[in-house]
Amino acid sequence: MEAEDLFKLFKLAEEEKMAVLLIGKYGTGKSSVVYEYGKKRAKELEGELAIWHELSEEEKEKVIKNAGKYYVIVDIKGPMISPENLIMPLLVDEELIWETPLWVKVFNKEESAGILLIDNIDMAPSGLQSTLSELILQRKIAEDSLESKNLLVAAVGNDSGSNEYANEIPKQLLNRFIVVNTDNILLNVDYWVKWALQNDIDKRVIDYVLYKNNLFTMAREPLGQSTTPRTLHILSDMIKNENNMEYIELVSKASLEEHDALEFTEFIKLYEKLKDLEKYVKNTELLNELNEQELFIVSMKITDMYLNNKVDVDKYFNFIESVAKKRREYSLTMYKYIKDIVKNSEKTNMLIEKILQHKDSEMHKLFNELLTFSKL
Repeated sequence: MEAEDLFKLFKLAEEEKMAVLLIGKYGTGKSSVVYEYGKKRAKELEGELAIWHELSEEEKEKVIKNAGKYYVIVDIKGPMISPENLIMPLLVDEELIWETPLWVKVFNKEESAGILLIDNIDMAPSGLQSTLSELILQRKIAEDSLESKNLLVAAVGNDSGSNEYANEIPKQLLNRFIVVNTDNILLNVDYWVKWALQNDIDKRVIDYVLYKNNLFTMAREPLGQSTTPRTLHILSDMIKNENNMEYIELVSKASLEEHDALEFTEFIKLYEKLKDLEKYVKNTELLNELNEQELFIVSMKITDMYLNNKVDVDKYFNFIESVAKKRREYSLTMYKYIKDIVKNSEKTNMLIEKILQHKDSEMHKLFNELLTFSKL
Protein backbone atom coordinates (compact mmCIF):
# COMPACT_ATOMS: atom_id res chain seq x y z
CA MET A 1 0.00 0.00 0.00
CA GLU A 2 1.24 3.47 -0.94
CA ALA A 3 0.44 6.76 0.80
CA GLU A 4 -2.07 7.63 -1.94
CA ASP A 5 -3.83 4.33 -1.27
CA LEU A 6 -4.00 5.25 2.39
CA PHE A 7 -5.62 8.57 1.48
CA LYS A 8 -8.19 6.71 -0.64
CA LEU A 9 -8.91 4.50 2.36
CA PHE A 10 -9.40 7.58 4.54
CA LYS A 11 -11.85 8.99 1.99
CA LEU A 12 -13.77 5.71 1.87
CA ALA A 13 -13.93 5.53 5.67
CA GLU A 14 -15.18 9.10 5.74
CA GLU A 15 -17.92 8.34 3.21
CA GLU A 16 -18.97 5.10 4.92
CA LYS A 17 -18.75 6.63 8.41
CA MET A 18 -16.22 4.06 9.54
CA ALA A 19 -13.26 4.58 11.85
CA VAL A 20 -9.62 3.99 10.90
CA LEU A 21 -6.90 2.83 13.27
CA LEU A 22 -3.27 3.33 12.24
CA ILE A 23 -0.84 1.01 14.00
CA GLY A 24 2.93 1.21 13.65
CA LYS A 25 6.27 1.86 15.24
CA TYR A 26 6.68 4.82 17.57
CA GLY A 27 7.71 8.11 15.96
CA THR A 28 7.14 7.11 12.34
CA GLY A 29 4.71 9.89 11.45
CA LYS A 30 1.33 8.18 11.81
CA SER A 31 -0.34 11.33 13.10
CA SER A 32 1.43 13.42 10.46
CA VAL A 33 -0.06 11.39 7.62
CA VAL A 34 -3.55 12.04 9.03
CA TYR A 35 -2.77 15.76 9.08
CA GLU A 36 -1.49 15.53 5.49
CA TYR A 37 -4.79 14.00 4.44
CA GLY A 38 -6.59 16.79 6.28
CA LYS A 39 -4.66 19.48 4.40
CA LYS A 40 -5.43 17.78 1.09
CA ARG A 41 -9.10 17.28 1.95
CA ALA A 42 -9.48 20.89 3.08
CA LYS A 43 -8.35 22.05 -0.37
CA GLU A 44 -10.74 19.64 -2.08
CA LEU A 45 -13.67 20.91 -0.01
CA GLU A 46 -12.46 24.52 -0.23
CA GLY A 47 -12.59 24.86 3.53
CA GLU A 48 -10.27 26.96 5.63
CA LEU A 49 -8.02 24.65 7.63
CA ALA A 50 -8.44 25.08 11.39
CA ILE A 51 -6.33 23.11 13.87
CA TRP A 52 -8.57 23.14 16.94
CA HIS A 53 -5.91 23.17 19.66
CA GLU A 54 -4.16 26.11 17.98
CA LEU A 55 -7.26 28.33 18.07
CA SER A 56 -8.08 30.92 20.69
CA GLU A 57 -11.44 30.73 22.46
CA GLU A 58 -12.68 33.57 20.29
CA GLU A 59 -11.57 31.78 17.12
CA LYS A 60 -13.27 28.58 18.26
CA GLU A 61 -16.57 30.40 18.70
CA LYS A 62 -16.16 31.82 15.19
CA VAL A 63 -15.61 28.34 13.77
CA ILE A 64 -18.67 27.00 15.63
CA LYS A 65 -20.87 29.75 14.18
CA ASN A 66 -19.53 29.23 10.63
CA ALA A 67 -18.80 25.50 10.68
CA GLY A 68 -19.47 25.06 6.96
CA LYS A 69 -16.62 27.39 6.02
CA TYR A 70 -13.89 25.44 7.81
CA TYR A 71 -12.13 22.10 7.74
CA VAL A 72 -11.42 21.36 11.40
CA ILE A 73 -8.85 18.94 12.80
CA VAL A 74 -9.44 18.00 16.42
CA ASP A 75 -6.47 16.15 17.90
CA ILE A 76 -7.16 14.40 21.21
CA LYS A 77 -4.05 13.03 22.91
CA GLY A 78 -4.65 9.61 24.46
CA PRO A 79 -2.42 10.06 27.52
CA MET A 80 -4.11 13.38 28.30
CA ILE A 81 -7.70 12.19 27.96
CA SER A 82 -9.72 12.46 31.13
CA PRO A 83 -13.44 12.36 31.81
CA GLU A 84 -13.34 16.14 32.21
CA ASN A 85 -12.11 16.83 28.67
CA LEU A 86 -14.54 14.42 27.04
CA ILE A 87 -17.67 14.81 29.09
CA MET A 88 -18.30 16.58 32.37
CA PRO A 89 -21.34 16.49 34.69
CA LEU A 90 -22.75 19.89 35.66
CA LEU A 91 -25.51 20.75 38.10
CA VAL A 92 -27.82 23.39 36.61
CA ASP A 93 -30.94 24.42 38.52
CA GLU A 94 -30.64 21.25 40.59
CA GLU A 95 -30.63 19.18 37.40
CA LEU A 96 -27.64 17.10 36.33
CA ILE A 97 -26.61 17.76 32.74
CA TRP A 98 -23.63 16.56 30.73
CA GLU A 99 -21.33 19.18 29.26
CA THR A 100 -19.42 18.15 26.13
CA PRO A 101 -16.31 19.78 24.62
CA LEU A 102 -16.71 22.81 22.36
CA TRP A 103 -15.54 20.91 19.26
CA VAL A 104 -18.66 18.76 19.48
CA LYS A 105 -20.62 21.90 18.56
CA VAL A 106 -18.72 21.93 15.27
CA PHE A 107 -19.11 18.29 14.29
CA ASN A 108 -22.76 18.02 15.35
CA LYS A 109 -23.57 20.22 12.35
CA GLU A 110 -24.19 18.41 9.09
CA GLU A 111 -22.40 21.03 7.00
CA SER A 112 -19.16 20.74 8.99
CA ALA A 113 -16.08 18.85 7.81
CA GLY A 114 -12.86 17.67 9.37
CA ILE A 115 -11.01 15.00 11.29
CA LEU A 116 -11.44 13.70 14.80
CA LEU A 117 -8.05 12.20 15.63
CA ILE A 118 -7.41 10.24 18.80
CA ASP A 119 -3.64 10.10 19.06
CA ASN A 120 -1.98 7.34 21.09
CA ILE A 121 -5.31 5.69 21.77
CA ASP A 122 -3.43 2.79 23.35
CA MET A 123 -2.31 5.15 26.12
CA ALA A 124 -5.79 6.41 26.98
CA PRO A 125 -6.93 5.47 30.51
CA SER A 126 -8.62 2.07 30.42
CA GLY A 127 -11.58 3.46 32.38
CA LEU A 128 -12.55 5.64 29.42
CA GLN A 129 -12.78 2.85 26.87
CA SER A 130 -16.59 2.79 26.90
CA THR A 131 -16.78 6.55 26.30
CA LEU A 132 -14.21 6.28 23.51
CA SER A 133 -16.07 3.35 21.97
CA GLU A 134 -19.27 5.37 21.82
CA LEU A 135 -17.42 8.36 20.39
CA ILE A 136 -15.51 6.41 17.75
CA LEU A 137 -18.01 3.79 16.68
CA GLN A 138 -21.36 5.49 17.22
CA ARG A 139 -20.11 9.03 16.64
CA LYS A 140 -21.89 10.05 19.78
CA ILE A 141 -20.87 11.67 23.04
CA ALA A 142 -23.46 11.99 25.81
CA GLU A 143 -26.60 13.32 24.08
CA ASP A 144 -24.73 14.81 21.11
CA SER A 145 -24.31 13.03 17.79
CA LEU A 146 -21.59 13.95 15.31
CA GLU A 147 -23.71 14.65 12.24
CA SER A 148 -20.93 15.96 9.98
CA LYS A 149 -21.19 14.65 6.41
CA ASN A 150 -17.43 14.89 5.85
CA LEU A 151 -15.87 13.67 9.08
CA LEU A 152 -12.98 11.23 9.27
CA VAL A 153 -12.69 9.52 12.64
CA ALA A 154 -9.17 8.18 13.03
CA ALA A 155 -7.08 6.80 15.85
CA VAL A 156 -3.36 6.19 16.12
CA GLY A 157 -1.61 3.59 18.24
CA ASN A 158 1.82 2.05 18.60
CA ASP A 159 2.47 -1.57 17.76
CA SER A 160 2.80 -4.05 20.60
CA GLY A 161 6.13 -3.74 22.34
CA SER A 162 6.69 -0.10 21.36
CA ASN A 163 5.50 1.33 24.64
CA GLU A 164 5.51 -0.38 28.02
CA TYR A 165 2.95 2.12 29.34
CA ALA A 166 0.36 1.37 26.66
CA ASN A 167 -2.98 -0.26 27.39
CA GLU A 168 -4.31 -3.03 25.23
CA ILE A 169 -7.14 -1.85 22.99
CA PRO A 170 -10.23 -3.98 23.76
CA LYS A 171 -11.02 -6.50 21.02
CA GLN A 172 -14.62 -5.36 20.70
CA LEU A 173 -13.31 -1.88 19.87
CA LEU A 174 -10.41 -3.08 17.74
CA ASN A 175 -12.67 -5.26 15.61
CA ARG A 176 -14.80 -2.28 14.62
CA PHE A 177 -11.89 -0.32 13.15
CA ILE A 178 -10.36 -0.48 9.70
CA VAL A 179 -6.89 -1.37 10.99
CA VAL A 180 -3.84 -0.42 8.94
CA ASN A 181 -0.22 -1.20 9.81
CA THR A 182 1.60 1.84 8.48
CA ASP A 183 5.23 0.75 8.78
CA ASN A 184 5.53 -0.35 5.14
CA ILE A 185 4.19 3.02 4.05
CA LEU A 186 5.71 5.51 6.47
CA LEU A 187 9.10 3.81 6.77
CA ASN A 188 9.52 3.99 3.00
CA VAL A 189 12.33 6.40 2.12
CA ASP A 190 10.67 7.70 -1.05
CA TYR A 191 7.48 8.52 0.85
CA TRP A 192 9.40 10.27 3.61
CA VAL A 193 11.48 12.32 1.18
CA LYS A 194 8.33 13.45 -0.68
CA TRP A 195 6.82 14.47 2.63
CA ALA A 196 10.04 16.18 3.71
CA LEU A 197 10.25 18.25 0.54
CA GLN A 198 6.68 19.45 1.07
CA ASN A 199 7.29 20.30 4.71
CA ASP A 200 10.47 22.37 4.49
CA ILE A 201 12.79 19.76 6.00
CA ASP A 202 16.46 20.76 5.86
CA LYS A 203 17.87 19.54 2.52
CA ARG A 204 20.96 18.17 4.25
CA VAL A 205 18.74 15.87 6.31
CA ILE A 206 16.86 14.78 3.17
CA ASP A 207 20.06 13.96 1.30
CA TYR A 208 21.41 12.05 4.29
CA VAL A 209 18.26 9.88 4.35
CA LEU A 210 18.61 9.28 0.61
CA TYR A 211 22.25 8.36 1.08
CA LYS A 212 21.54 5.89 3.88
CA ASN A 213 18.48 4.51 2.04
CA ASN A 214 17.74 1.85 4.69
CA LEU A 215 17.88 4.22 7.65
CA PHE A 216 14.34 3.46 8.87
CA THR A 217 14.58 -0.31 8.55
CA MET A 218 17.99 -0.95 10.13
CA ALA A 219 18.09 -3.13 13.23
CA ARG A 220 18.33 -1.04 16.39
CA GLU A 221 19.37 -1.56 19.95
CA PRO A 222 16.31 -1.85 22.19
CA LEU A 223 17.49 0.95 24.48
CA GLY A 224 18.68 4.48 23.82
CA GLN A 225 17.74 7.15 21.30
CA SER A 226 16.25 5.97 18.01
CA THR A 227 16.38 7.46 14.54
CA THR A 228 12.81 7.87 13.31
CA PRO A 229 10.97 10.22 10.95
CA ARG A 230 9.93 12.21 14.02
CA THR A 231 13.47 12.63 15.37
CA LEU A 232 14.71 13.63 11.91
CA HIS A 233 12.00 16.29 11.79
CA ILE A 234 13.11 17.58 15.18
CA LEU A 235 16.74 17.56 14.04
CA SER A 236 15.84 19.50 10.90
CA ASP A 237 14.01 22.19 12.87
CA MET A 238 16.99 22.62 15.18
CA ILE A 239 19.73 22.88 12.54
CA LYS A 240 17.85 24.89 9.90
CA ASN A 241 20.18 27.65 8.62
CA GLU A 242 22.82 26.50 11.10
CA ASN A 243 26.41 25.72 10.04
CA ASN A 244 28.14 25.57 13.41
CA MET A 245 29.46 22.01 13.48
CA GLU A 246 29.77 21.81 17.25
CA TYR A 247 26.11 22.74 17.60
CA ILE A 248 25.04 20.34 14.82
CA GLU A 249 26.99 17.51 16.44
CA LEU A 250 25.39 18.22 19.82
CA VAL A 251 21.87 18.31 18.38
CA SER A 252 22.50 15.18 16.31
CA LYS A 253 23.53 13.22 19.39
CA ALA A 254 20.40 14.38 21.17
CA SER A 255 18.11 13.49 18.26
CA LEU A 256 19.49 10.39 16.56
CA GLU A 257 20.76 6.95 17.43
CA GLU A 258 24.43 7.21 18.41
CA HIS A 259 25.93 5.69 15.25
CA ASP A 260 23.60 7.71 13.01
CA ALA A 261 24.50 10.90 14.88
CA LEU A 262 28.20 10.36 14.20
CA GLU A 263 27.58 9.53 10.55
CA PHE A 264 25.25 12.48 10.08
CA THR A 265 27.80 14.88 11.57
CA GLU A 266 30.50 13.64 9.19
CA PHE A 267 28.03 13.84 6.31
CA ILE A 268 27.30 17.50 7.11
CA LYS A 269 31.00 18.32 7.30
CA LEU A 270 31.45 17.01 3.77
CA TYR A 271 28.22 18.66 2.65
CA GLU A 272 29.46 22.07 3.73
CA LYS A 273 32.92 21.50 2.27
CA LEU A 274 31.71 20.51 -1.22
CA LYS A 275 30.58 23.87 -2.58
CA ASP A 276 32.48 24.35 -5.84
CA LEU A 277 30.16 22.22 -7.94
CA GLU A 278 30.67 23.78 -11.36
CA LYS A 279 34.06 22.15 -11.69
CA TYR A 280 32.49 18.67 -11.52
CA VAL A 281 30.00 19.62 -14.21
CA LYS A 282 32.71 20.99 -16.48
CA ASN A 283 35.19 18.20 -15.84
CA THR A 284 33.64 14.91 -14.73
CA GLU A 285 37.11 13.35 -14.44
CA LEU A 286 37.32 15.14 -11.10
CA LEU A 287 34.69 12.73 -9.78
CA ASN A 288 37.46 10.14 -9.55
CA GLU A 289 38.94 12.15 -6.69
CA LEU A 290 35.81 11.78 -4.56
CA ASN A 291 35.01 9.03 -2.11
CA GLU A 292 31.56 7.39 -2.19
CA GLN A 293 29.94 9.77 0.25
CA GLU A 294 31.38 12.83 -1.47
CA LEU A 295 30.22 11.50 -4.83
CA PHE A 296 26.68 11.11 -3.53
CA ILE A 297 26.59 14.61 -2.06
CA VAL A 298 27.90 16.18 -5.26
CA SER A 299 25.43 14.11 -7.30
CA MET A 300 22.42 15.31 -5.32
CA LYS A 301 23.58 18.92 -5.24
CA ILE A 302 24.04 18.98 -9.01
CA THR A 303 20.66 17.28 -9.43
CA ASP A 304 19.15 20.19 -7.50
CA MET A 305 21.01 22.56 -9.82
CA TYR A 306 19.47 20.80 -12.82
CA LEU A 307 15.99 21.04 -11.30
CA ASN A 308 16.55 24.74 -10.61
CA ASN A 309 17.74 25.48 -14.17
CA LYS A 310 21.34 26.09 -13.13
CA VAL A 311 22.64 23.20 -15.24
CA ASP A 312 21.29 22.46 -18.70
CA VAL A 313 20.18 19.00 -19.78
CA ASP A 314 23.25 18.31 -21.95
CA LYS A 315 25.64 18.95 -19.08
CA TYR A 316 23.44 17.09 -16.64
CA PHE A 317 23.24 14.03 -18.88
CA ASN A 318 27.01 14.04 -19.21
CA PHE A 319 27.29 14.29 -15.43
CA ILE A 320 24.76 11.57 -14.56
CA GLU A 321 26.34 9.29 -17.16
CA SER A 322 29.72 9.75 -15.47
CA VAL A 323 28.15 8.95 -12.10
CA ALA A 324 26.51 5.84 -13.59
CA LYS A 325 29.92 4.54 -14.65
CA LYS A 326 31.17 4.88 -11.08
CA ARG A 327 28.08 4.05 -8.97
CA ARG A 328 24.98 2.96 -10.88
CA GLU A 329 22.82 3.08 -7.76
CA TYR A 330 23.62 6.77 -7.31
CA SER A 331 22.54 7.60 -10.85
CA LEU A 332 19.37 5.59 -10.24
CA THR A 333 18.67 7.63 -7.10
CA MET A 334 19.20 10.83 -9.09
CA TYR A 335 16.83 9.73 -11.84
CA LYS A 336 14.14 8.52 -9.41
CA TYR A 337 14.49 11.71 -7.39
CA ILE A 338 13.62 13.80 -10.45
CA LYS A 339 10.92 11.49 -11.82
CA ASP A 340 9.20 9.92 -8.82
CA ILE A 341 9.92 12.13 -5.82
CA VAL A 342 10.05 15.70 -7.12
CA LYS A 343 7.87 14.59 -10.06
CA ASN A 344 9.20 17.23 -12.43
CA SER A 345 7.83 15.89 -15.70
CA GLU A 346 9.54 18.53 -17.83
CA LYS A 347 13.01 17.77 -16.47
CA THR A 348 12.30 14.04 -16.56
CA ASN A 349 11.23 14.10 -20.21
CA MET A 350 14.22 16.20 -21.21
CA LEU A 351 16.56 13.74 -19.51
CA ILE A 352 14.83 10.70 -21.01
CA GLU A 353 15.13 12.24 -24.46
CA LYS A 354 18.89 12.57 -23.96
CA ILE A 355 19.15 9.02 -22.63
CA LEU A 356 17.34 7.63 -25.67
CA GLN A 357 19.69 9.51 -27.98
CA HIS A 358 22.71 7.76 -26.43
CA LYS A 359 21.97 4.07 -26.91
CA ASP A 360 25.42 2.92 -25.86
CA SER A 361 25.38 4.82 -22.59
CA GLU A 362 25.18 3.37 -19.09
CA MET A 363 22.06 5.44 -18.50
CA HIS A 364 20.39 3.86 -21.54
CA LYS A 365 21.11 0.39 -20.13
CA LEU A 366 19.78 1.46 -16.75
CA PHE A 367 16.69 3.01 -18.33
CA ASN A 368 15.92 -0.21 -20.24
CA GLU A 369 16.31 -2.21 -17.04
CA LEU A 370 13.82 0.08 -15.31
CA LEU A 371 11.35 -0.33 -18.18
CA THR A 372 11.71 -4.11 -18.07
CA PHE A 373 11.27 -4.17 -14.29
CA SER A 374 8.15 -1.98 -14.46
CA LYS A 375 6.53 -4.45 -16.88
CA LEU A 376 7.11 -7.48 -14.65
